[in-house]
Amino acid sequence: MFALAVRALIVWWLLIVPTVAVALRALPRPTLPVLRTTQRAVLAAIFTSVALLGVEDLRDPWLRAGTLESRALPSMNARAIEPIANWLDCNVRRNVGGRLVTTFNYGGYVPWRLPYLSESIDGRTIFPDSVAKPETYFPPNQRVIPLPPWRTADLAIASLNFPQAAALDTARGWHRVAITSELQGKASMIGLWVSDRWWRAAGRGPLPTRLIPLYHRPLGQGPECASGGSLQ
Repeated sequence: MFALAVRALIVWWLLIVPTVAVALRALPRPTLPVLRTTQRAVLAAIFTSVALLGVEDLRDPWLRAGTLESRALPSMNARAIEPIANWLDCNVRRNVGGRLVTTFNYGGYVPWRLPYLSESIDGRTIFPDSVAKPETYFPPNQRVIPLPPWRTADLAIASLNFPQAAALDTARGWHRVAITSELQGKASMIGLWVSDRWWRAAGRGPLPTRLIPLYHRPLGQGPECASGGSLQ
């Protein structure tokens, strides 16, 4: 879809540029200076607005890269799963490792934020040897969306509105242990699932018996396990 959009944009430019040039040549000469002055004023107003928005963004610590301790990145998607990442830091033995299945939006953040986990799948099936290649292409009128091969993973992070969430909720040996809220787009929740076999080796305590709600907090300097980040 992205490739098609880029090609369509190129075609649009090839069509619109000559058309605009012809229209400008057809304008009366006294109109051209006024038109150019208006265009410059509009561009100046746009750049000024963008600059003012940027000044406001500089005050948000989440839009600046963190340190090696906090390991935060200036990304809205990254911020959305930060409560889950913090919970894992507090409750998982990092030396054990684990194979994570997640989605495209969170896939670019996980290797930096949770380096002790290995991304089995993150929705990026653009590589020729991708194990998710069979699930990549399907007819747009197909009612059931193929699921990524999650059965070989140890834990999963995904939005609850993904078909994968329903499969994990009913899969034997898997448990949804925590949820947090999405910060971008439509209101939704993000879930964390773990497998029994992995938790027995990686968990710092018993598997939670009830779903743990995780809340967003101001950007700190590492996990705050003593203030609600530990097992409940």
